[in-house]
Amino acid sequence: MARNSSAPKPRSVDSGRVVDGVVALLFTPFTADGSRFDAAGMRRQLDFVLESGVSAVVACGKAGEFEGQSLEEIEEVLSTVLAHVRGRIPVGMGIISVEEDRGVPAAELAARCGATHARVVGGYAPVERNCAPLLDHPVLQRSAQGLRELADYGSSIGVQVITENFRETTDRADQVLAILELCEGRVGLCADFGNYRGEDRYD
Repeated sequence: MARNSSAPKPRSVDSGRVVDGVVALLFTPFTADGSRFDAAGMRRQLDFVLESGVSAVVACGKAGEFEGQSLEEIEEVLSTVLAHVRGRIPVGMGIISVEEDRGVPAAELAARCGATHARVVGGYAPVERNCAPLLDHPVLQRSAQGLRELADYGSSIGVQVITENFRETTDRADQVLAILELCEGRVGLCADFGNYRGEDRYD
């Protein structure tokens, strides 16, 4: 995506419309014995967040048991969410890895179900700080490369890729900004200030 000289162009997660406000990361409820997905519980959760006025939701993300479910189970959850929301707000899906073997099948599932966007974890590797510019840091370059490739693929199937300040690779604001710059405007951001610490977390 082209960028002007003064500021990055805002990215959208819904067909060109920028989503402002609160994005709710849904948890995945299970039945009391833990044996299966509780669809009725998910619908109750959705009613609550929709009535609260959220701008978008993400299913099967970090709070949604992505790592503990098969793609078939994730499809059941995402389909339930999309059917209940009925287009009232954008619905995204969590993708736990930028690695191609996991990210691409998940992006394909999101597109097949009709999700507007996919929230992708930027990486789990810690960023050792040294005197080199962050844009040259191999961990951040590797993260950005994976995000760019997944974003390009997502664009071809109608899914907007966004990332979040979550886990080790993106646990500092300047690291997130470096990754976004390396992604050249092709990847959006969902900021979670609860993942930062200290009095300057909102700066």
